[in-house]
Amino acid sequence: MRSILCATSQCLASRAIGSNKRCSLLAPAVRTAFAAVISFLLLLSTLAGEAAELRFWTSHDRKHTTVAEFVKLEQDVVILKKASGKTIRVPLSSLCNEDQRYVRAAATGDPPLVRPFDADPAEDLPEDGKKIALVATAREVEAQAQATSTASEGLLVYQFHLSGNKLPPSERVQVRARLPEWQRMASKKLVRIGNKWMTEAEAEATRELAVDKIKEGVEMLRLGNGPLAERALNEASRIDPDSGAAEFLKGLVYGLIVDDDLQASRCFAECVKREPGNVAALNNLAISQVFSRKFDDAVDNWVLAADLSPDTEEIAHNLGCLIAVSGRRGVRVSSRQINKATSTYRYLITEHEHDRPTAFEMHYLPPSGRNYLGFRRADGEQNGDLIAVASGSGFVIAPGLIVTNDHVVKDSDSLLVLDPLNSKNRLMATTLARDTALDLALVRCEDLNAPAAPISTLLPRRGSDVMVLGFPLGLQLGSALKATRGSMVALPDASNDGLCLYDALTNPGNSGGPLCDQSGRVVGVVRIITGDAGGVYGGAIPMAAAWSFLRQHAPDLDTNPEPGEILSWPDVDARMAPSTVLILNRQRQQRRGAGEFQRGFGG
Repeated sequence: MRSILCATSQCLASRAIGSNKRCSLLAPAVRTAFAAVISFLLLLSTLAGEAAELRFWTSHDRKHTTVAEFVKLEQDVVILKKASGKTIRVPLSSLCNEDQRYVRAAATGDPPLVRPFDADPAEDLPEDGKKIALVATAREVEAQAQATSTASEGLLVYQFHLSGNKLPPSERVQVRARLPEWQRMASKKLVRIGNKWMTEAEAEATRELAVDKIKEGVEMLRLGNGPLAERALNEASRIDPDSGAAEFLKGLVYGLIVDDDLQASRCFAECVKREPGNVAALNNLAISQVFSRKFDDAVDNWVLAADLSPDTEEIAHNLGCLIAVSGRRGVRVSSRQINKATSTYRYLITEHEHDRPTAFEMHYLPPSGRNYLGFRRADGEQNGDLIAVASGSGFVIAPGLIVTNDHVVKDSDSLLVLDPLNSKNRLMATTLARDTALDLALVRCEDLNAPAAPISTLLPRRGSDVMVLGFPLGLQLGSALKATRGSMVALPDASNDGLCLYDALTNPGNSGGPLCDQSGRVVGVVRIITGDAGGVYGGAIPMAAAWSFLRQHAPDLDTNPEPGEILSWPDVDARMAPSTVLILNRQRQQRRGAGEFQRGFGG
């Protein structure tokens, strides 16, 4: 039976495992009308997972990414393997040009063009000691620039490639020809919504229009007109393709009303792709996957949701219910995944003292990652949960003092730092100081016992090897520290906002982490990733530029600008690892109360 449960003034939709009967939020006539809605047309959701030999893969349109292990190329079809053991078949032509080159090289036994994500930094050179240079094209440069979120970042993409040596002369001419246009766009401070570039004012108006369309869709649901609700929500999703709000509401309707779990899972997956830190969407996606009999995938999403927000009781409840029925009623969870689920469940109920489930029902979560519809409780009460919506990296510069990017801690209601010695140990932290112009912040974590990282204000020469450490994609790739290597491509000047550019593999979540030289010293703070997930270059704030800000709040901070002893890259990793931390930014977002939730869906 599906029902609406009200617990502590929150509306939680629940489903019993193995049941086909449902109590709807809508009146019978409304439910009948909406059940006739035409199936929504959806994009394929991002492939997810972790592989034994991780590597980022990007679609040809650069809208989709995944992390998986390359297995083989079979008649122009690429076979990838997820950590669960499931294989994925992807047409070679659907991958970006860089990945197509990688596949062809790997299939013929040649050294890979791009080092796997988790490869040993000391092993990324062929036997002859020479790096394999990728040849870039003007078309690829433009595609990478178009994938950035601001024109300023797109301009940096062009400057990065023009500073390097991977452009053939004919391609360099074309890239230079496009440079003035990106300079013009950057001067106007254009931003991207979907695939359209516009001013910040236009972007804000676009977002407001999408919210209005969502409200229209909710009203159509209340009136029982399914087709009009579908049209409004689809339009909202199209207007603002960076927001997951409309997809989230479509997922709720499909899961709770229309009883189409496959469509619900697609909607929630699309929401998670757009908003990776949305805990409510991850929870609801897992529920849809359970009722679609994709039990192993459901476990992965609940474990990730638990990592992001262990205080959310419904996650522990749902995991407990799945564990309880595993092996019965056709619920088959692999031994590997049931062990993962059991370990996470035990942690949630012991460390966070969540109640054990007494009714074997799955609990949906209402919109909570964002205040989607602008609703407020009539009594003005702030009735919200702490939901992890962002993460980043940082490094210790003094006892209990961490440096990171300002955008990592922006708008936080609380900060958590994962203890490098025990990732299950989450330490409370506070923002001590911010410099929005430099995009720097200092975080105080009194309970953190970690050594300070060595610092140098001397940047390596252009062409020198560097290492980036951090936590790309946050907890989606696990809580272990990751290290990647590359070269210094361009030194700071006015044309690149005073940043140093490098070509080490960098992704969202690396922000705020250290850029290190081969003496094991921090020479920069990772600030930007130019391009989408899977991009292989970034920009860092030189420590010389950050020095004045840091010394204001850590007057005893010291630096050694002299060249140091050259270390092996594994030794650099070992030196920096105890000082590099993962930071979770948790924001208090409002949950709608039971009455509001029911009104929104016609109850």
